[in-house]
Amino acid sequence: DRMMVVVWSRAMRRFITRLLENLGVEGVPVRTFGEWARNILSRHFQMLPDDRSDDTPAIVTRMKLHPAMLKVMETYVRRSKGVAEPRQVLDDWMSIMTDRSRLKRGFNKFAPGVFGDDDYDRFVSWTSKQVDLLMDWMNPDAGEPDDPEEQDDNVHEETFLDDEDDPLLLRLYQLRIGPLSIRRGRPLRYTHLVIDEIQDLSPLEVRVLMDCTSKERSMTLAGDTQQHVLQEAGFTDWEEFFGHLGVKGTAVNTLKVSYRSTQPIVDFALKVLGPLAEDVEPPRAARDGAPVDVFQFGDQGEAIAFLVDAMRDVETSEPSASIALLCRTPEVADAYYAGLERAGLARLRRVANQDFSFSAGIEVTDVQQAKGLEFDYVVLLDVSAETWPDTPAARRQMHVGSTRAAHQLWVAMVGEPSPIVVEAMAAPAHTL
Repeated sequence: DRMMVVVWSRAMRRFITRLLENLGVEGVPVRTFGEWARNILSRHFQMLPDDRSDDTPAIVTRMKLHPAMLKVMETYVRRSKGVAEPRQVLDDWMSIMTDRSRLKRGFNKFAPGVFGDDDYDRFVSWTSKQVDLLMDWMNPDAGEPDDPEEQDDNVHEETFLDDEDDPLLLRLYQLRIGPLSIRRGRPLRYTHLVIDEIQDLSPLEVRVLMDCTSKERSMTLAGDTQQHVLQEAGFTDWEEFFGHLGVKGTAVNTLKVSYRSTQPIVDFALKVLGPLAEDVEPPRAARDGAPVDVFQFGDQGEAIAFLVDAMRDVETSEPSASIALLCRTPEVADAYYAGLERAGLARLRRVANQDFSFSAGIEVTDVQQAKGLEFDYVVLLDVSAETWPDTPAARRQMHVGSTRAAHQLWVAMVGEPSPIVVEAMAAPAHTL
């Protein structure tokens, strides 16, 4: 109970919790970072509302979680006097988030050239509205706005904070007041932290967690920079990441054996990465298996007809198999699910909010939902040039999707095939 496992998603939380129980390890809490941060924040800032914005602009997310923001906050607290209390921390946050000149100076010093004038304008426009709405909410006696109709519809009247503000406020608390606390003011100190899928957490979020450990700073960080999928957060270079945390003399141990996927799947996933691959040689798999099959279709209807027959065959021959049909976007997943549902495919589920069953059947979802999980069979759907262009983000997402498969991987290309797959495989195994 003095340790904690931090995971990326609610599905991973359920998966790891079940795994620890099966291993006979009881009493270790498993949390997503978002759940943990929100819970801790509510203890320290009881004056804040619970709701968070669900339409935060990408540039706001990126700037709030950028490693340079750590330095900007540290500099501000060091140079600005203030009392050690939560209201002062909130004032610090308001001042930093709305001071365009301070932000520009800080980012130009610690991350030169990353952001432009338009980025700062959009960021401060958003945060200024947040601060104004939050001040009105915290001071209801101050009166109503002169013209409520002029209030920007982009910021809901009850969502004054973004998810990214939770680690910002917690870090400012650590800088201004000291350690985060638990009951009766005792410092929150974990004897050990395990953080999984760490490549999609920002250094800011990890630094908040790191300062909640005991003096030994005992942490296990597990992740694969080749599977970084969040464009607004995370990192792709370990050395740079440790530099942001202020950790020196750290060695990275790379696991050379893949225990989930077969060798053909591992080989294909490495080819998909192309120039992004960090390993010259593919990891060694624990077992061999069937080759990766690539199917090409003229349109989505042909692909769905093929899938219906193929899934029925698998369900008949292997009724206990778990099958994931992975798309790049939720919209494409919706379209395939609708087509398969009309065909009357049994045990079919649409996973849209991390609600995986972890049981036999067919689950249709997008790659990001399935991150960190595994299935017996995986089919990558609608792998076209339009949906999966040759970009670093698309390569990493296809790598993530491919490595969810334990036994068999199929790739269903529709229309003009993705250049990533064309490069990875000299020619499709089957053309329909």
